[in-house]
Formats: sequence, structure tokens, C-alpha cells
Amino acid sequence: MDESMQLWKSEFSKKMDVDKFEKNYAYNIRHMYGQEGKRVDYKSWTCFKIIQMPMPATGEFHGCPFKSFNENNLRGLLLSYQLTQSDINVIIDKQREGMH
Repeated sequence: MDESMQLWKSEFSKKMDVDKFEKNYAYNIRHMYGQEGKRVDYKSWTCFKIIQMPMPATGEFHGCPFKSFNENNLRGLLLSYQLTQSDINVIIDKQREGMH
């Protein structure tokens, strides 16, 4: 849970201040790990379930980038992960083929 909290805080803080993250999102992360609310440790969604979800609307940040990002945005995301150009091309080819 601590690693997830750290990851999501660093990602969300690119779009919002830390106070907003703490107020609006930290509780949900603790809840998913059984630390808040009903104290149930929920299982992660599968890729298939995430892919089947509706596309994110403006201002929403969820879903599968391999499905919802256009090629340029996906390429930029993959570059930010410091993947090689060869690996990026393989992923982009898979996206073009519809093999998310």
C-alpha cells in the first residue's frame, strides 16, 4: 500500500497539488488495501476489465493508455518510461493491430 500511495501521489501531483490528492484520492487507495471503510482487501482489476471500461472523459485520468491514447501520446508516455525505440515500435505496432 505504501508503494502504491507513493506512486499515485507522485503521478497525481503532476496534475494537482498534494493537499487535493490527500483530500480526494488517498482515502480511496487506503480503502482498496483494506485500511479504511469496510476493511476489505480488494483484488486488482484485470487488463481485460480495464479495457472494457468507457473511455475517460475530459478531466478524468483512468483506463488503459494502450487503448485510449493516440499514437503520439502513447509514444510520449513510453518515451517517459525510457524504453528503447525498438520496444516502443513493437508496442505501437501491437496498438495498431488492436492487440491491447
